[in-house]
Amino acid sequence: MNFSEGEKAVIIENYAIHKDLLKSKHVSGHKHKVTNQMKDEAWQRTTNSVNAVGRDMRTVNEVKGNKIINTCIPSSNNVSLLKLFKMADGAQNLPILNRI
Repeated sequence: MNFSEGEKAVIIENYAIHKDLLKSKHVSGHKHKVTNQMKDEAWQRTTNSVNAVGRDMRTVNEVKGNKIINTCIPSSNNVSLLKLFKMADGAQNLPILNRI
């Protein structure tokens, strides 16, 4: 399951947009309640975006399990992923994509 550079860029960009939601814990009774359904919808939107640029139809599980997010994005980075993406002018200049 190889992802194209365009697909990788879309995954990174969408993860940056939805990062707070995807990393948050389920908190009931809180002002900003996060549910598993909300997370599933964010992953579905990301998958739809990946499928819009790729040749292969990816499933949510393929996109969600992609090692780009798990291994190539530093968790303690002070620079937001979206800023990193914008500074790099897209996927072809992203240093983390060169390690994949």
